Amino acid sequence: MKAMEQDINCLNFKGLIDYVQQRFGQDGLERLLDGVVGNPDFIVPKKDDPEVFEPIGIKHLVDPSYWISNEVSLILLNNITRAVPGPEPGYQAGLGAILDSLSKTDLFLSKVVGPKVLARKAAKINSKFNRTKDVRVDSIENNLGRITLHYKPGYRVTKDVCNWNLGIYAGLTRATGAKLVSARETRCVVDGDECCEFQIRWRSASFIKRLLRSVLRLFTRDLINEHEQIVSERDQLIVNLSESEKQYRQLIENSADGVCIVQDGKITYSNSRFFELTKISVDELNEESFINRIHPEDRDRIIRGYHNRVTGQDVPNRTVVRAFDREHQEHVVEINSSLIDWKGAPAVLNFVRDITRQHHLEQQLRQSHKMEAVGTLSGGIAHEFNNILGIILGNAELGIEDLDNKESVDHALNQIKVASIRGRDIVSQLLSFSRMDETRKQVLGVGDVLQDAVAMLRISIDKDIRISLKADEDCSPIRGNPTQIHQIVLNLCNNAAHAMEDAPGTISIRAQNIRMDKKEVFFDRTLEPGPYVRLTVSDTGPGIPREIQDRVFDPFYSTKSIDKGSGMGLAVVLGIINNHDAGIRIHSQPGAGTRVECCFPAVDQMPDQVSSASETFLGGHGHLFFVDDESALAQVGKKRLERIGYQVSAFTSPLLAVEAFEKDPDRVDLVVTDMSMPDMTGDLLMKRILAVRPELPVILCTGYSQKMDEKRAQLAGAAAFMMKPVDFNELARAIERILTR
Repeated sequence: MKAMEQDINCLNFKGLIDYVQQRFGQDGLERLLDGVVGNPDFIVPKKDDPEVFEPIGIKHLVDPSYWISNEVSLILLNNITRAVPGPEPGYQAGLGAILDSLSKTDLFLSKVVGPKVLARKAAKINSKFNRTKDVRVDSIENNLGRITLHYKPGYRVTKDVCNWNLGIYAGLTRATGAKLVSARETRCVVDGDECCEFQIRWRSASFIKRLLRSVLRLFTRDLINEHEQIVSERDQLIVNLSESEKQYRQLIENSADGVCIVQDGKITYSNSRFFELTKISVDELNEESFINRIHPEDRDRIIRGYHNRVTGQDVPNRTVVRAFDREHQEHVVEINSSLIDWKGAPAVLNFVRDITRQHHLEQQLRQSHKMEAVGTLSGGIAHEFNNILGIILGNAELGIEDLDNKESVDHALNQIKVASIRGRDIVSQLLSFSRMDETRKQVLGVGDVLQDAVAMLRISIDKDIRISLKADEDCSPIRGNPTQIHQIVLNLCNNAAHAMEDAPGTISIRAQNIRMDKKEVFFDRTLEPGPYVRLTVSDTGPGIPREIQDRVFDPFYSTKSIDKGSGMGLAVVLGIINNHDAGIRIHSQPGAGTRVECCFPAVDQMPDQVSSASETFLGGHGHLFFVDDESALAQVGKKRLERIGYQVSAFTSPLLAVEAFEKDPDRVDLVVTDMSMPDMTGDLLMKRILAVRPELPVILCTGYSQKMDEKRAQLAGAAAFMMKPVDFNELARAIERILTR
């Protein structure tokens, strides 16, 4: 193995390597050294063991004790065109390399001695460190230098070499402080000439001026360099900030979410997606107060959350509200908010996402699962209704047999009434649980919801499973949908009951106030510190194996047989929990039962009150139409209303009722009608009546209808909406309230 020829000392390339690395970074350096560093054809002896060779590397190319071959130098100089961008890369590299490689002392002396002395000195240095050529300074006079390079036989020269040399000589002239006028190659061996000749022309001051200028620059250079560095760093910081702002603006403007910043109750910034969601400009929103675009039932929550956030209080980052666009179309939107500093003052950054379609799909999923749960409950409900019917039938028979015994008849009738109310309450709970309307949230007491849920559980779960309920008296209210909270309890307890089928035990339901002093991790979220109401459902069943605990919330995952559920129960519970900004987690050990913990944010408001009907009613006056296709109900309604002073016309046909009304519409003061009837439904009957007398009050009643609920009835023009079987006192109070307005 033989080392490469020693033609050119590496001192010639140290300046080039430093220049490229400083100006063009690691990428530029790699392009410069491509084909040289690591090439097994180019080897040099090790310093500590000259008998051992190694491929040439950067450490060799910057060390003056090493030499390289003419071939390697040609590769390096040819690579300049790839490493140095822009015009005349070889010339620019030579110019930059010579200026970067000179020390402060070299520059000072260069400026003192001037171009003539420096050129002669460079020629002597070349003869010592370059064996491929002789450098001659033919003439230096009248600010013109002529330098010729005579290459020795056998050495190859390219235009890359010539451009590099021209840059070096121009750089030497610049190093003296002289003003470079021109630098050009007048003869070239590549073109067939016997030598390469370079002419350099400059303008320079006198020796005394150069000396004074150099001394001044020497003493002020550090100060100038420091100032230049500060300016450079400042400019780079401005560029970085500008680039950062541009990147963040692109991210925000291209976000799939609407983004807006609210400060002092007004929107101060919004992206284009926010406009697409609202279809209203920020100026218009601020002019009319954007809070008016929030659903009336959600406004207080938004205002309170904004105030609490800007005053430093703990507020959940995520909330779901209903909002209206320009066409007053209602959308369900998810808002994720955080407190920021905006132009020196606190503001709230909001990411707004339209989840209307997702919300509707979740509603459909929950409704489907509720129907599945109703099917699960049906056996227990059927058993309970058979008991109720048995009580009614038995007491009716006793009453008939004891007609001569008033006390016995009164007792039998009271038992029939109690059993009927019991049946009505079961139907009411079942319809409440299965109805579709789940959008409205209200401030509610958890204890009341738990009482209703447990009442239904007791008639649907095996009697040998004990249900224990304990809700603290001081339990704080929460904001939620009672039907959905009801569904959470029902699903969790049904799961617990299924788990204890083989060994009946106890289901314990507990509600209590807690306060989290730090963030706590739940299944799929972290809850912020603050007051919460914790609802716990625990059982004494076999527990959940550790390996499946992370999967129990997966849709369609179930350990039950296919005839006992779809596996959607806990997935639906998780969706409801998220909809209430709450958290859920499971604690379970095989053989030690399961405890499911749900934490809801507590609110400092009183629960919404529901007025209760009085037990008695004194009487009234006026002409009423009572319409029900069930003859017995029509006659009972007529007789009871007549007993308290009203004149009543009863109809079992809605068509006959319309016909009678149209003959003399002014004689009717109020209409009570059933919803589900043959020939004409109650809402169509109401429409026909209101077309003649728009101000006439109509009370719409139904046992169950997918087409009608309280909200739809009000929109259709009903004065009141009541669920059957209608409590007579409630009906009498409603009629009195409407007629005395």
